[in-house]
Amino acid sequence: MESINDSVLGSMYTKYKTPMLTNLTFDQVTFTPKLLLKDMDLGMAAAKAYGVAMPAARQLSSWATAVSRMVGRGYDDIDFASLLIETAKDAGLELKPDNVKMSDGLES
Repeated sequence: MESINDSVLGSMYTKYKTPMLTNLTFDQVTFTPKLLLKDMDLGMAAAKAYGVAMPAARQLSSWATAVSRMVGRGYDDIDFASLLIETAKDAGLELKPDNVKMSDGLES
């Protein structure tokens, strides 16, 4: 996260999510897997309705499957960033929290 936050890819959003992703704590909910799946479905439906090709989005079908699996398991009270753990599991990896205090970029 440090390398992302210190690069051109870094943003207020990545800084805000850093403690959650570093420590694998997803209880500070800003967006649920159910809402993410709804938005993904709406986007793909709109693309289909207007005949817009979405080649990059179509390549994310395994990611959409992971989100659907989370929704099916009832992950309604957890942040969508927990998808990190599901993605790691799909890759045969087990993530472990760093358990360190990290800035979320919001303190003044």
